[in-house]
Amino acid sequence: MGHDDTPEAGAAGLTTVALPSRRMAREAVELLLRAVTDGRPPTDSLLLLRPELVHRSTTGAGPEVA
Repeated sequence: MGHDDTPEAGAAGLTTVALPSRRMAREAVELLLRAVTDGRPPTDSLLLLRPELVHRSTTGAGPEVA
């Protein structure tokens, strides 16, 4: 199982978790700018971002149980 859906994971056929990295960065910058503008760090912010499971050839059904 890979992490962050890198090109290497795709080339290897590795099942991976794709994180919304650009959105995470954008949200972090917005929080930082708001903290600088307000003169205090944010204390009550919570943002949940949903990762995506990218199925590739390393994902199988698993062994059958008799």
